[in-house]
Amino acid sequence: MIILQAIIGFLIAIAILVTIHEFGHYIFARKLGFKVEGFSIGFGKKLFGFKRLLPIPNSDQKDTINYQFSLIPLGGYVKILDGHSIDKNHPDYERCFQARPSHQRFLVLFAGPLFNFIFAAIIFLFLGLGGTQKLEPWIVDIEEGSLSSDAGMLINEKIIGVNDIEIFDNEDLFLSLIDAAAFSDEISVITQTEDGTENNYVIDINTFGRSLTEPGNLLPQLGLQFGPIISPVIGEVIEGGPSYQANLQPGDLILRANNAEIMNWSQWVNMVRRTTNDSLEIVIERGGEIFSTSIQPEIDLQNGMPVARVGLAVDPYALESAIERFTFIEHRNLQESILYGISRTIDMSVLTLKMLGGMLLGDVSTKNISGPISIANYAGSTLSFGFNAFLNFLAVISISLGVLNLLPIPMLDGGQITQLIIEKASGKPISDQWIIFSQKIGILFIFILMSIALFNDLNLFLL
Repeated sequence: MIILQAIIGFLIAIAILVTIHEFGHYIFARKLGFKVEGFSIGFGKKLFGFKRLLPIPNSDQKDTINYQFSLIPLGGYVKILDGHSIDKNHPDYERCFQARPSHQRFLVLFAGPLFNFIFAAIIFLFLGLGGTQKLEPWIVDIEEGSLSSDAGMLINEKIIGVNDIEIFDNEDLFLSLIDAAAFSDEISVITQTEDGTENNYVIDINTFGRSLTEPGNLLPQLGLQFGPIISPVIGEVIEGGPSYQANLQPGDLILRANNAEIMNWSQWVNMVRRTTNDSLEIVIERGGEIFSTSIQPEIDLQNGMPVARVGLAVDPYALESAIERFTFIEHRNLQESILYGISRTIDMSVLTLKMLGGMLLGDVSTKNISGPISIANYAGSTLSFGFNAFLNFLAVISISLGVLNLLPIPMLDGGQITQLIIEKASGKPISDQWIIFSQKIGILFIFILMSIALFNDLNLFLL
């Protein structure tokens, strides 16, 4: 079921994003008078399609355009009449790609990535209008001996600033931490306690290099966990389990465990999971009285690793109260949502470009390059989380697709735009020999990129 969901999510995402991208090329080419011969979603063998006769702008004639779906769902193309395939005396030569003015060719090439950015901005606009549930970035646990612990950071504090960037929610925090980990030697953090007191910390990450930028490494290596501050009140004791045998009861408040103060439920859960050999000596409050007891956890294997369990569940009222207190719905009017959509798209585009640049410089791990298996996994996961989560995923991938296509790599839109700029600056067209050579370089670069992505996928899911 999970695999099927991933495949469905992947196909939906690719179909939408490729259609958006190629439609940008298509609509600009049509409006500017280029002779469009075909529009394909996918590469390779044609699966099915149809033809349409559409009027040529500013003419009483019509073009025949082939629309089709092709076998390999990893891209698509708009087929524009190629000037290299026809004679200059051909009646449609003036409408071929090479014969059109350079500014029109630029617009057609840029339109694909532009539509990706517009699509992402519209999604963010829509999410802003609908109201987005946000989680305040409260620290609920810090790994002992971690970078954050060494910096002196404390539990039950809210992060409000990272490297001079104001933080409002977990999403802001994560993006700021990624940026700081990739391009700084230290992370400056400002926190706020529940009574409003502000504290400043500096996390030294200089010795960790790009390992912090590997997928899934950032928060574990920093030693931070975020979430709502849930009071450590017991809601259920499983009959016959370790806590039942230790005479714990629903309503008990856990105060201490192994001489450490328990400040929230997440901290308690993490302490239990790490206690795989010894018993837990705990102090609880029940009805205003203080009790001490000992629990011997049960050990289960989770992904081949021992994990301790004590047979307790959190009090649902404490959980509900924490969610109500530490989450909020961010509502925006139309104007605010438009500005949010634009600014969010720009911020994500800049971060994507910086991450790609960091990979080339060796500052960011190339493990962040995702292949089709990873994208399918993310698509399936977000699809299971709900419509809004899937839309947010589409926006992020659409931005990545737009940025990638604007890179000055031959075969991509950005490479062809670079060629146009060179031709405009030099006043003469680039030779066919150089174009062929640059295309070979572009194919090699894309092959290397795809190989890294596939290796990351295989290493993550199969090896």
